[in-house]
Amino acid sequence: MPSTSPWLLTACLLACLTITTQVLATTGNTPSSEVSALSSGVAQSRDLLGNTATAIGTGLDSLFGTPDTARSNRSSLIFRTGIFFDDIDASSLFNSVSFRADLPSTAERLELYIRAQREDNIGDVEGTSVSNTPDNDPTRRSIESGDAGLFLRLIKDIPGTQWQNILDTGFTADGMDIEFISYLRFSRSYHYKSWQLQPEPTIIWGPENGLGLGINVHAQTQLDSNTTLQSSTRITRYFDNDTDYYSHGWKLIKHLSPDLRASYNFRVFSDSEADSTLDTLELSASLRRRVHDNWLFFSVTPASRHKSDNDYQRDFSITVQFEAKFGPRYE
Repeated sequence: MPSTSPWLLTACLLACLTITTQVLATTGNTPSSEVSALSSGVAQSRDLLGNTATAIGTGLDSLFGTPDTARSNRSSLIFRTGIFFDDIDASSLFNSVSFRADLPSTAERLELYIRAQREDNIGDVEGTSVSNTPDNDPTRRSIESGDAGLFLRLIKDIPGTQWQNILDTGFTADGMDIEFISYLRFSRSYHYKSWQLQPEPTIIWGPENGLGLGINVHAQTQLDSNTTLQSSTRITRYFDNDTDYYSHGWKLIKHLSPDLRASYNFRVFSDSEADSTLDTLELSASLRRRVHDNWLFFSVTPASRHKSDNDYQRDFSITVQFEAKFGPRYE
């Protein structure tokens, strides 16, 4: 892509968003019959993709037992497209398609998920989480990153307790290189004053990094009706290579309106092989707007990363992204 000012490109994309939103929000000079036909066609296409995602999820669910008709199937199909560019005028276009099959085939809350996307509630206007941000831990990053591959997820509630076991097992693919990974978590929520706390012991295994043990501690509090503060700390040790990974992050989420959400993020992370105790510091903000109904979204995320091996010099980037979600979860 030719060298272009990041700020100029962002301004153009924001202008496109404004025009798109205005077109969707008002009929203007367009005849009502044409607007009705356009809206009907968009709705039919959205419903077709949503129903297709649900049908695939239900079909896969039947392989594991009789589908639980008392619970809605939350399978979803997600399309993303956008532009990433940084302050050295290097930019790239990206497009992705991901599918998540929700398979609640048993009554004991044993669930199976087939997914190839990160678990960060992207597209859910009401939810986002600092605890699901990929960090420097290579195994967790492989599982949670957008190009994670194919994973099965088993979720099991322990009878008579508030503990829940979550097992992710599957493989990541990088070209012809395939790596199998398993990630077992034990989690439980507690309440302390206005905070909700969730300790999460973990066991991780993969052929490349070997066996790892860790502890994650997530916390969340509601500052007011529109503002949420989250915190997440992770410590993991891999025994085969004697490497420790550490990350800590804060996220402030502000709902500016029913259709507009802003979040502000601060993270530090490192590992025992880094030259500095705090190898990387990252600051970012995200402005996310619901463009149409509850399935089409637009977001702008500027970020500034500072690494010790570059004397903590700024590495600035902007990600501009459109997302479309299809399935009952987003209707």
